[in-house]
Amino acid sequence: MQMYQRRKILWALLGLGLAQWAVPVIAAPNAPTLLTVEGRAAVPGNPVYLNLTSGITLSGNAEANKTLRVYNNGSTLLGTTTATPGGTYTLDVALAAGSHSLTAVASDATGDSAPSASISVLVDTILPTATFHWLDSSGHNATGRIYIHTNSNVGDHRFTDASTSMEAQFADTGGSGFDLSTAQLLLHEVDNSNNVLGTAIPSTTVVIAANKVRLDLTSAASANNFAAVFSHGKKYRLRAIISDFAGNQRIQDKFFGVDNLRHLDYPGGTYFNKVYLFDAADTSITNPPPLNKLVPM
Repeated sequence: MQMYQRRKILWALLGLGLAQWAVPVIAAPNAPTLLTVEGRAAVPGNPVYLNLTSGITLSGNAEANKTLRVYNNGSTLLGTTTATPGGTYTLDVALAAGSHSLTAVASDATGDSAPSASISVLVDTILPTATFHWLDSSGHNATGRIYIHTNSNVGDHRFTDASTSMEAQFADTGGSGFDLSTAQLLLHEVDNSNNVLGTAIPSTTVVIAANKVRLDLTSAASANNFAAVFSHGKKYRLRAIISDFAGNQRIQDKFFGVDNLRHLDYPGGTYFNKVYLFDAADTSITNPPPLNKLVPM
Protein backbone atom coordinates (compact mmCIF):
# COMPACT_ATOMS: atom_id res chain seq x y z
CA MET A 1 0.00 0.00 0.00
CA GLN A 2 2.87 2.32 0.87
CA MET A 3 4.49 1.62 -2.49
CA TYR A 4 1.22 2.45 -4.32
CA GLN A 5 0.96 5.84 -2.61
CA ARG A 6 4.54 6.63 -3.52
CA ARG A 7 3.83 5.87 -7.18
CA LYS A 8 0.78 8.17 -7.21
CA ILE A 9 2.81 11.01 -5.79
CA LEU A 10 5.56 10.42 -8.34
CA TRP A 11 3.16 10.49 -11.27
CA ALA A 12 1.51 13.63 -9.94
CA LEU A 13 4.86 15.42 -9.66
CA LEU A 14 5.83 14.23 -13.12
CA GLY A 15 2.53 15.54 -14.52
CA LEU A 16 3.14 18.95 -13.00
CA GLY A 17 6.51 19.09 -14.62
CA LEU A 18 5.21 18.16 -18.04
CA ALA A 19 2.43 20.70 -17.76
CA GLN A 20 5.00 23.38 -17.00
CA TRP A 21 6.77 22.65 -20.26
CA ALA A 22 3.67 22.12 -22.46
CA VAL A 23 3.32 24.47 -25.52
CA PRO A 24 -0.15 26.09 -25.71
CA VAL A 25 -2.08 25.54 -28.98
CA ILE A 26 -3.10 28.86 -30.64
CA ALA A 27 -5.75 28.52 -33.35
CA ALA A 28 -5.97 30.59 -36.52
CA PRO A 29 -8.84 33.15 -36.70
CA ASN A 30 -12.37 32.00 -37.29
CA ALA A 31 -13.73 32.43 -40.80
CA PRO A 32 -15.22 35.89 -41.36
CA THR A 33 -18.62 36.58 -42.93
CA LEU A 34 -19.69 38.76 -45.84
CA LEU A 35 -23.01 40.35 -44.89
CA THR A 36 -23.75 43.06 -47.46
CA VAL A 37 -22.67 44.12 -50.93
CA GLU A 38 -23.42 47.78 -51.61
CA GLY A 39 -26.06 47.70 -48.89
CA ARG A 40 -27.79 44.62 -50.28
CA ALA A 41 -28.02 41.45 -48.21
CA ALA A 42 -25.34 38.93 -49.18
CA VAL A 43 -26.90 35.47 -49.02
CA PRO A 44 -24.99 32.44 -50.34
CA GLY A 45 -26.75 31.09 -53.41
CA ASN A 46 -28.65 34.32 -54.12
CA PRO A 47 -26.83 36.59 -56.61
CA VAL A 48 -26.48 40.26 -55.76
CA TYR A 49 -27.19 42.44 -58.82
CA LEU A 50 -25.32 45.74 -59.23
CA ASN A 51 -25.05 48.39 -61.94
CA LEU A 52 -21.79 50.01 -60.86
CA THR A 53 -18.17 48.92 -61.31
CA SER A 54 -16.29 50.92 -58.67
CA GLY A 55 -16.79 52.09 -55.10
CA ILE A 56 -18.69 48.90 -54.26
CA THR A 57 -18.87 48.69 -50.46
CA LEU A 58 -18.60 45.28 -48.80
CA SER A 59 -19.29 44.76 -45.11
CA GLY A 60 -19.19 41.86 -42.70
CA ASN A 61 -18.08 40.45 -39.35
CA ALA A 62 -14.70 39.12 -38.25
CA GLU A 63 -12.68 38.66 -35.10
CA ALA A 64 -11.56 41.98 -33.65
CA ASN A 65 -8.46 43.60 -35.13
CA LYS A 66 -7.82 40.82 -37.64
CA THR A 67 -6.58 41.57 -41.14
CA LEU A 68 -9.21 40.90 -43.81
CA ARG A 69 -8.50 40.06 -47.45
CA VAL A 70 -11.32 39.83 -50.01
CA TYR A 71 -10.87 37.72 -53.13
CA ASN A 72 -12.71 37.47 -56.43
CA ASN A 73 -13.19 33.97 -57.83
CA GLY A 74 -10.93 32.54 -55.12
CA SER A 75 -7.64 34.01 -56.29
CA THR A 76 -7.79 37.67 -57.35
CA LEU A 77 -7.17 39.95 -54.39
CA LEU A 78 -9.66 42.83 -54.39
CA GLY A 79 -8.46 44.61 -51.25
CA THR A 80 -7.32 44.45 -47.63
CA THR A 81 -8.73 46.02 -44.48
CA THR A 82 -8.70 45.55 -40.70
CA ALA A 83 -11.60 44.52 -38.51
CA THR A 84 -12.66 47.02 -35.85
CA PRO A 85 -12.39 46.25 -32.12
CA GLY A 86 -16.12 45.60 -32.34
CA GLY A 87 -15.61 42.83 -34.90
CA THR A 88 -16.90 44.49 -38.09
CA TYR A 89 -15.24 45.54 -41.31
CA THR A 90 -15.96 47.41 -44.55
CA LEU A 91 -14.04 47.51 -47.82
CA ASP A 92 -14.62 49.32 -51.12
CA VAL A 93 -13.78 47.30 -54.22
CA ALA A 94 -14.05 47.52 -58.01
CA LEU A 95 -15.64 44.83 -60.19
CA ALA A 96 -15.89 44.62 -63.96
CA ALA A 97 -19.22 43.93 -65.66
CA GLY A 98 -20.04 40.26 -65.44
CA SER A 99 -20.27 37.49 -62.84
CA HIS A 100 -18.11 37.29 -59.71
CA SER A 101 -17.71 35.11 -56.62
CA LEU A 102 -16.48 36.95 -53.50
CA THR A 103 -14.89 35.43 -50.39
CA ALA A 104 -13.17 36.95 -47.34
CA VAL A 105 -10.24 35.57 -45.34
CA ALA A 106 -9.12 36.74 -41.87
CA SER A 107 -5.48 36.49 -40.79
CA ASP A 108 -3.06 37.25 -37.97
CA ALA A 109 0.33 35.97 -36.82
CA THR A 110 -1.08 32.48 -36.40
CA GLY A 111 -2.13 32.19 -40.04
CA ASP A 112 -5.20 32.44 -42.24
CA SER A 113 -8.77 31.51 -41.48
CA ALA A 114 -10.90 29.39 -43.71
CA PRO A 115 -12.61 31.51 -46.39
CA SER A 116 -16.08 32.89 -45.82
CA ALA A 117 -19.05 31.49 -47.67
CA SER A 118 -18.88 32.72 -51.27
CA ILE A 119 -21.25 35.45 -52.43
CA SER A 120 -22.26 35.71 -56.08
CA VAL A 121 -22.32 39.18 -57.60
CA LEU A 122 -23.45 40.06 -61.11
CA VAL A 123 -22.50 43.51 -62.38
CA ASP A 124 -24.92 44.58 -65.13
CA THR A 125 -24.34 48.00 -66.70
CA ILE A 126 -26.52 47.47 -69.79
CA LEU A 127 -29.97 49.06 -69.90
CA PRO A 128 -32.89 46.81 -70.84
CA THR A 129 -34.51 47.53 -74.21
CA ALA A 130 -38.08 48.45 -75.09
CA THR A 131 -39.65 47.92 -78.51
CA PHE A 132 -43.06 49.32 -79.41
CA HIS A 133 -45.77 47.32 -81.14
CA TRP A 134 -48.99 48.82 -82.47
CA LEU A 135 -51.65 46.23 -83.10
CA ASP A 136 -54.61 47.16 -85.28
CA SER A 137 -58.09 45.75 -84.86
CA SER A 138 -57.17 42.66 -86.87
CA GLY A 139 -54.25 41.91 -84.58
CA HIS A 140 -51.63 42.90 -87.14
CA ASN A 141 -48.42 44.53 -86.05
CA ALA A 142 -49.04 47.86 -87.76
CA THR A 143 -45.61 49.41 -88.18
CA GLY A 144 -46.73 51.91 -90.80
CA ARG A 145 -50.24 53.07 -91.69
CA ILE A 146 -52.77 52.96 -88.88
CA TYR A 147 -56.24 54.30 -89.69
CA ILE A 148 -58.97 55.46 -87.35
CA HIS A 149 -62.68 55.25 -88.04
CA THR A 150 -65.88 54.17 -86.34
CA ASN A 151 -67.15 52.21 -89.32
CA SER A 152 -66.45 48.51 -88.75
CA ASN A 153 -66.21 47.86 -92.51
CA VAL A 154 -63.29 50.11 -93.30
CA GLY A 155 -60.78 47.30 -93.41
CA ASP A 156 -57.61 46.01 -91.95
CA HIS A 157 -56.03 48.84 -90.07
CA ARG A 158 -58.74 50.27 -87.85
CA PHE A 159 -57.26 51.69 -84.67
CA THR A 160 -60.53 52.06 -82.86
CA ASP A 161 -61.84 49.19 -80.78
CA ALA A 162 -60.95 47.07 -77.76
CA SER A 163 -58.78 44.75 -79.85
CA THR A 164 -56.58 47.67 -80.84
CA SER A 165 -53.54 48.07 -78.61
CA MET A 166 -50.34 49.93 -77.99
CA GLU A 167 -47.76 47.54 -76.58
CA ALA A 168 -44.12 47.45 -75.50
CA GLN A 169 -41.87 44.41 -75.51
CA PHE A 170 -38.80 44.23 -73.27
CA ALA A 171 -35.46 42.44 -73.43
CA ASP A 172 -32.33 42.34 -71.29
CA THR A 173 -28.81 41.43 -72.37
CA GLY A 174 -26.91 42.52 -69.24
CA GLY A 175 -27.67 39.37 -67.27
CA SER A 176 -29.75 40.61 -64.34
CA GLY A 177 -33.07 40.39 -66.19
CA PHE A 178 -35.76 43.07 -66.48
CA ASP A 179 -38.20 43.60 -63.64
CA LEU A 180 -41.68 43.54 -65.17
CA SER A 181 -43.18 45.00 -61.99
CA THR A 182 -41.49 48.32 -62.89
CA ALA A 183 -42.94 48.48 -66.42
CA GLN A 184 -45.07 51.47 -67.37
CA LEU A 185 -46.66 52.76 -70.56
CA LEU A 186 -47.69 56.42 -70.49
CA LEU A 187 -49.48 58.47 -73.15
CA HIS A 188 -49.15 62.27 -73.21
CA GLU A 189 -50.02 65.08 -75.57
CA VAL A 190 -46.91 67.10 -76.50
CA ASP A 191 -46.17 70.32 -78.37
CA ASN A 192 -44.08 70.59 -81.54
CA SER A 193 -40.92 70.67 -79.38
CA ASN A 194 -42.00 67.44 -77.66
CA ASN A 195 -42.73 69.16 -74.36
CA VAL A 196 -45.46 67.44 -72.36
CA LEU A 197 -48.79 69.25 -72.20
CA GLY A 198 -50.86 68.56 -69.11
CA THR A 199 -51.24 65.23 -67.38
CA ALA A 200 -51.10 61.78 -68.92
CA ILE A 201 -54.11 60.49 -70.82
CA PRO A 202 -55.82 58.18 -68.27
CA SER A 203 -54.60 54.63 -68.81
CA THR A 204 -53.25 51.55 -67.06
CA THR A 205 -50.33 49.28 -67.90
CA VAL A 206 -51.40 45.65 -68.26
CA VAL A 207 -48.94 42.75 -68.30
CA ILE A 208 -49.87 40.48 -71.21
CA ALA A 209 -46.79 38.23 -71.44
CA ALA A 210 -43.55 37.52 -69.59
CA ASN A 211 -41.85 40.25 -71.63
CA LYS A 212 -44.70 42.46 -72.81
CA VAL A 213 -47.18 45.04 -71.52
CA ARG A 214 -50.16 46.84 -73.08
CA LEU A 215 -51.57 50.31 -72.54
CA ASP A 216 -55.29 50.23 -71.76
CA LEU A 217 -57.32 53.42 -71.74
CA THR A 218 -59.25 53.72 -68.48
CA SER A 219 -62.18 55.72 -69.85
CA ALA A 220 -65.13 53.35 -70.09
CA ALA A 221 -66.55 55.38 -72.95
CA SER A 222 -63.47 54.95 -75.12
CA ALA A 223 -62.90 51.20 -74.58
CA ASN A 224 -59.47 51.52 -76.22
CA ASN A 225 -61.01 53.48 -79.08
CA PHE A 226 -57.98 55.68 -79.60
CA ALA A 227 -59.90 57.61 -82.22
CA ALA A 228 -61.94 59.05 -79.37
CA VAL A 229 -58.78 60.12 -77.55
CA PHE A 230 -56.58 61.52 -80.32
CA SER A 231 -57.33 64.98 -81.66
CA HIS A 232 -56.74 66.31 -85.13
CA GLY A 233 -53.47 68.21 -85.57
CA LYS A 234 -52.14 67.15 -82.17
CA LYS A 235 -48.91 65.36 -81.35
CA TYR A 236 -48.49 62.62 -78.76
CA ARG A 237 -45.78 60.74 -76.92
CA LEU A 238 -45.95 57.09 -75.94
CA ARG A 239 -43.38 56.38 -73.23
CA ALA A 240 -42.20 52.98 -72.04
CA ILE A 241 -40.34 52.67 -68.73
CA ILE A 242 -38.62 49.48 -67.56
CA SER A 243 -35.90 48.69 -65.00
CA ASP A 244 -33.74 45.62 -64.56
CA PHE A 245 -32.85 43.96 -61.26
CA ALA A 246 -29.47 45.70 -61.20
CA GLY A 247 -31.19 49.10 -61.14
CA ASN A 248 -30.67 50.18 -64.76
CA GLN A 249 -33.70 52.01 -66.13
CA ARG A 250 -34.71 52.43 -69.77
CA ILE A 251 -37.03 55.27 -70.81
CA GLN A 252 -38.06 54.86 -74.45
CA ASP A 253 -40.23 57.38 -76.28
CA LYS A 254 -42.22 57.29 -79.51
CA PHE A 255 -43.73 60.52 -80.89
CA PHE A 256 -46.53 60.64 -83.42
CA GLY A 257 -49.04 63.10 -84.82
CA VAL A 258 -52.70 62.82 -85.75
CA ASP A 259 -54.61 63.91 -88.83
CA ASN A 260 -58.18 62.58 -88.63
CA LEU A 261 -59.68 65.05 -91.13
CA ARG A 262 -57.69 64.26 -94.26
CA HIS A 263 -59.45 61.37 -95.97
CA LEU A 264 -57.37 58.85 -97.87
CA ASP A 265 -58.73 56.76 -100.72
CA TYR A 266 -58.85 53.11 -99.73
CA PRO A 267 -59.05 50.49 -102.55
CA GLY A 268 -62.69 49.85 -103.34
CA GLY A 269 -63.76 53.43 -102.84
CA THR A 270 -64.08 53.43 -99.05
CA TYR A 271 -62.88 56.59 -97.33
CA PHE A 272 -61.57 56.54 -93.83
CA ASN A 273 -59.46 58.58 -91.47
CA LYS A 274 -55.93 58.06 -90.34
CA VAL A 275 -53.68 58.24 -87.32
CA TYR A 276 -50.38 58.52 -89.07
CA LEU A 277 -47.37 56.65 -87.75
CA PHE A 278 -45.22 56.85 -90.82
CA ASP A 279 -42.49 54.61 -92.12
CA ALA A 280 -41.11 54.11 -95.62
CA ALA A 281 -44.17 52.12 -96.66
CA ASP A 282 -46.23 55.29 -96.54
CA THR A 283 -44.18 57.35 -98.97
CA SER A 284 -46.38 56.34 -101.91
CA ILE A 285 -49.59 57.64 -100.36
CA THR A 286 -51.07 60.54 -102.32
CA ASN A 287 -51.36 63.82 -100.44
CA PRO A 288 -49.95 62.65 -97.11
CA PRO A 289 -50.12 64.84 -94.01
CA PRO A 290 -47.43 67.54 -93.70
CA LEU A 291 -43.96 66.07 -93.56
CA ASN A 292 -43.01 68.11 -90.52
CA LYS A 293 -45.54 66.12 -88.50
CA LEU A 294 -44.49 62.66 -89.61
CA VAL A 295 -42.47 60.54 -87.24
CA PRO A 296 -40.94 57.22 -88.42
CA MET A 297 -41.97 54.11 -86.55
